[in-house]
Amino acid sequence: MFEQFKEIPNQHIDDFGEIQLSVKRLDLVHPTISGNKFFKLKYNLLEARKLGYTQLLSFGGAYSNHIYALAHAAHAFGFDSIGIIRGEELQHQALNPILEQASQLGMQLQFVSRQDYRRKHTPEFLAEFADCVEVFNKAEDAAVNADLIVTDVWASMGQEEEQKLREKAFADFQ
Repeated sequence: MFEQFKEIPNQHIDDFGEIQLSVKRLDLVHPTISGNKFFKLKYNLLEARKLGYTQLLSFGGAYSNHIYALAHAAHAFGFDSIGIIRGEELQHQALNPILEQASQLGMQLQFVSRQDYRRKHTPEFLAEFADCVEVFNKAEDAAVNADLIVTDVWASMGQEEEQKLREKAFADFQ
């Protein structure tokens, strides 16, 4: 599935005596599925294909690069896709270029309130998408037979307390 992607080139910047500076050009992997989004999606898509899944679901804001990349990846590799978009007020407005492109690529956009979006990790919220999402109560159960676990956001600025909780919860997995 990912054979068509080119090898990631290194761009030589300069020599500083014994130190050579090169940059890995993740922006050149693919025109729309590039950078870290490529790596976040690659292994999840491979696993979804291996397990026979046909539909992908993800979350993002109205200008989410992740939603944009996922819509392209889903389209390119034959998956249906759903984007849960933060901001129900947006459903009554013209789509911005990112959401318009995602929609044109076949992504089903579902707008939810900001309050509901904050609940996106709760079993109650995810139950609404039971046909697309498998919910686990323990990280250990979700990780059974996993070769790689990918998360999108560890902790955002201003969420230092949340970061401390996550560091403690995931200490055994790092």
